[in-house]
Amino acid sequence: MSPVSRSRTKKSKSKTAKVKGAHRSGNPAIRAEQTAEAGMAELRRLFSTETRDWWAASAEEVLGACEGLRDCDGALAAENAVAGVFGTELAERLADDRDGFDLPTWLVEVADAAADRIAAPSDGSVPAWLLLHAIASCGTARAAEVAGAHLKQLRPTLSQTVADDYPWLNVKTKGAVPTAAPMTVRNEYGDRWAVLAPFAIDGLPDTAHWYCWDIDACGIQRTVAAGVFATPEAAVAEWRTAVGPTATATTPETTDDLALIGELLSDLVQRGVFDGFLVGDEPAELLAEYFRSRNRAASLLESVDPDGRRRRKPTRDRPTSEQIVEVADRFAGWCRQHGRGPLPDQDSVYSLVDQWISGNPAAWRYACSPHRIRTVAVLLTDEFIPEYTREMLALLPHWVTWCAEKTGLDLERTTLAVDAANQVGTLEAVHALARPEATAVRIIE
Repeated sequence: MSPVSRSRTKKSKSKTAKVKGAHRSGNPAIRAEQTAEAGMAELRRLFSTETRDWWAASAEEVLGACEGLRDCDGALAAENAVAGVFGTELAERLADDRDGFDLPTWLVEVADAAADRIAAPSDGSVPAWLLLHAIASCGTARAAEVAGAHLKQLRPTLSQTVADDYPWLNVKTKGAVPTAAPMTVRNEYGDRWAVLAPFAIDGLPDTAHWYCWDIDACGIQRTVAAGVFATPEAAVAEWRTAVGPTATATTPETTDDLALIGELLSDLVQRGVFDGFLVGDEPAELLAEYFRSRNRAASLLESVDPDGRRRRKPTRDRPTSEQIVEVADRFAGWCRQHGRGPLPDQDSVYSLVDQWISGNPAAWRYACSPHRIRTVAVLLTDEFIPEYTREMLALLPHWVTWCAEKTGLDLERTTLAVDAANQVGTLEAVHALARPEATAVRIIE
């Protein structure tokens, strides 16, 4: 039996991804069609002419802010400084502007502006050189390619004085390339991960660094933090602090599991409709790494599997509609067997299971941390009418207990998870949440 369709009202929290008047079905197949159409509508809006009004002024702001790059003592230091400039600029624009957040194309505009500044030689061209090189090393694919082409064309005009002060500008642009296998580490619930890998820029030894992504599988946006670290130990220590007690006992492991790495970083290598997606409440620190996190992710995946792009598709491990129904039926049977009832309307069971597992790979499909429980509770109240939301919230403690059994969660963590489910058992309790759960904010468990 397939899930029965139900009208749901989608309330977007994003300034940049809002789709007005969208009604979504409880049927996973219909929901997929509606999601695709909503994405296409958003794509058409992103590329309308009125969305780019602030780009030219923004590029000038970035160039002006890059004056401080003159004191950078290497390519990595300059890249770090440019990332900070991007974070500040984008945070301000996100606060003031509604449209124009096709950020990969915005970055091309910034690269072109930097090249124009260099082509009109003056003492003020040094920051433009450093900005352009940083975009070539950390920009998203098209912007990095454009910046690299500008550098190749303009390099013959590079003065000897500037070349002596900033020797990396005279090195053939290769971008940031991984130098060893990646590592992963996860929390005890299995829904918060770190991916870390060593890189070097243009093959320069003094640019060696580790890049770390903090991946939260619970919310709308998976990558909630990213950045450069001197050592893997420093990266893991910072991640453990950000995640909290559930990460203290875990240790990083070198991995050759391409499917897992591809899944963890999949939101950073999106193409088409969702390339450039923002939740809308990203802090400046995350916006600072918006381009570099994508650049490093693409470089890492290409290095470990240069010919396997199709195998990295994030949809490869998603449950089908039939599988969602089968899981819901097994859960309902478990409830009856263990006296977990009375069960509500059958469609509420299907819809809860659909909300929890659709879109999630096997690696964390049944992870049931308190953070994920609160996130799902918030999403349920946003997507379903109150009558059905109440039914699903009442089911949550039983579903969490079932998930804990499936994942072999220990008694202490299971108790915390079930308690969290009981705490959001009513609409009033969910509405009382501070609601950081489904956003881009780093959550401590």
